[in-house]
Amino acid sequence: MRTALLLLALCSCYPPAPNLNRDGGVDGGNTAELCAFSGGKSGSVPCTFTSATWLQSTNRTTIQVDSAPGAATAVSAQFSISGTPRAATTYSGGTADTECTIDVTDGPRRWSASTTMALGGCVVAVRTVRELSNVNDMRTYDLHGGFTASTEPDDGDGGTVTVQNSF
Repeated sequence: MRTALLLLALCSCYPPAPNLNRDGGVDGGNTAELCAFSGGKSGSVPCTFTSATWLQSTNRTTIQVDSAPGAATAVSAQFSISGTPRAATTYSGGTADTECTIDVTDGPRRWSASTTMALGGCVVAVRTVRELSNVNDMRTYDLHGGFTASTEPDDGDGGTVTVQNSF
């Protein structure tokens, strides 16, 4: 019973998994190729899946989603999962050997999530996986899916910002 309560408490700290619809958007709005914000900041900016790379030496895959370089409002989201990515799988930051680091910057303001620092939370859902290359103990992938993250203001001022993206 205590284990079930602990698991329930841990899971309630993270944002819900993105509910992806048929067109690749998050239900309630199409966020394909966009990072949409709500809470302490609202709006959206273009951002896309940039890479997924698995290294044999660590048996980890790093997934990267970024906004355009030099954008006034920018997003950098990195997920590190154990093993190779699997289709139709949801990874929750801080559990099951999944880590995330997400930064949202808007001029001088910054919101962050980092599971290694117990700050905010994240969930990444992978819908489809296609291997692009397998060379020298490294594999690259094209992924489709999305993420939801709860980011905290770095200055402690203002509210939490929820970021959603479909890629």
